[in-house]
Amino acid sequence: MTTPETKTKPPIELCKGVKYDVLNPFVEYNDDNEYRQKLHKIFMVSTKINEDDPTDYDPIINNTLSVLFEKTKNNSQFQTLYKMAAAKMISTDQTIGQCVLYSYDYLYLFHPCTCLFLSYPEMFNEDVPYFKQLVEKLSEK
Repeated sequence: MTTPETKTKPPIELCKGVKYDVLNPFVEYNDDNEYRQKLHKIFMVSTKINEDDPTDYDPIINNTLSVLFEKTKNNSQFQTLYKMAAAKMISTDQTIGQCVLYSYDYLYLFHPCTCLFLSYPEMFNEDVPYFKQLVEKLSEK
């Protein structure tokens, strides 16, 4: 992706106490454990209250997802992605689509799109390679 160097930007504070990691737009993972670690890093979740409960992070992640949705819901590219992803779950609910985009199969393409939009919204458009790849992947049957 041809973008300004995002490593120069600090993590984005979406609203008071809600941060999102734009410093590392490119994520790689090979298994569920690595995926979960990357997801927690993206959502800036550092500590767990209950080590035995894998859903312990859910309130923090859900809050961040809600704030992100509010920031992105009026962008036509995000609307396209949300609708396409929601359709994978036989839904038209764009918040369902957002959750699908943070799933194992799509995170590595969606996170760079989100980072670019949060860091440089004027540069995020339908010509961004990660956006194109994500649309192509979501179009697969």
